[in-house]
Amino acid sequence: MLQPQAIGAHDHSSTLKRHFLCVLQTHSRGDSQAHLNKKRYCGASKSEITRRCTASLIDSMNRASDALPQYEFELAIFDDHSDAQTVHDLQEMLLGARSKTNFFALESHGIMPSILACYEYGKEHGRDLVYFAQDDYLFCETAITEMIQFDEAASAKLRAPISIYPFNDPFRYTDINNHEFLRMVQGEFRHWRTNNHTASCFMTHHSIIEKNWDLFYKMGTSEVSASMERDSINCLWQERGYFLFTPIPSLALHLQYDTEKDPFIDWRAWWDRFEPTRTPTPFILPTEKKIVVNVGCGKSPLPVSSLRHDEWAEVRVDSDPEASPDILADMADVPQLPAHCADII
Repeated sequence: MLQPQAIGAHDHSSTLKRHFLCVLQTHSRGDSQAHLNKKRYCGASKSEITRRCTASLIDSMNRASDALPQYEFELAIFDDHSDAQTVHDLQEMLLGARSKTNFFALESHGIMPSILACYEYGKEHGRDLVYFAQDDYLFCETAITEMIQFDEAASAKLRAPISIYPFNDPFRYTDINNHEFLRMVQGEFRHWRTNNHTASCFMTHHSIIEKNWDLFYKMGTSEVSASMERDSINCLWQERGYFLFTPIPSLALHLQYDTEKDPFIDWRAWWDRFEPTRTPTPFILPTEKKIVVNVGCGKSPLPVSSLRHDEWAEVRVDSDPEASPDILADMADVPQLPAHCADII
């Protein structure tokens, strides 16, 4: 059994704490896999998934902070133009985090620029452990604690830094993928297996990022495709000799499609722990532009040809959270908007 123990230069008897940096990518308005025309198995809107998954991550980090006082924890959120309500909720959640926090609103659009921004921040600000996370992974209470503890034990045993992908993806057990050599080891609370596949989000050592920045940069500048991880970051385990481990059962669930649904974990029990209680966002109207309020906006903004973006600001209102509006409300009652605020409705 692998028992937690300190790793060389990071001896816990030192007065310096080890550093755990989590860099979370959030985006409530869209889905990089939308072209597949599939529904996520939890049946919720992306904005709701973002809120609950982020809440589960903060909860797990708070528990790790209590369990591992020898660590300094930090959480940075990089948000890619989420709707106003989600941004408000994320910032409210950060107030409950027992760690240093930062919130960055990205100027760039799209999942790959967002991934690259997260990687760059991890390279620049990480010191020991860096966890690149995404907003559609739901965490169990002990996820961060167990990931850190296993990292200590395995890295010491192997005399080399390891990485961890916390989701035991069922898709990797389908017929076309199951002929792979792997090793199983027993951790303190569950088994772990070596792995050759990760998504863009995983926990690793800062030294691995620095020494292999070419692969992280290649991932962050790739086009979205089925091979983007294989041709970049998965070269860490498949070609460069680094170890990647995954827990059995999973410590995090990917709330993606049925192919990623873990048959051995009750995802709804995890999900129901984070039913949101929130207040409407205090929406701030732009003052330098004329206002067009798009009531019942649906999922698409107004066509570019219909207004000049340098003169007009669109405020999107809808009662359907799937539309990821700026204001989630029924058209008969929109308290976030003052009277006579719009030039066009």
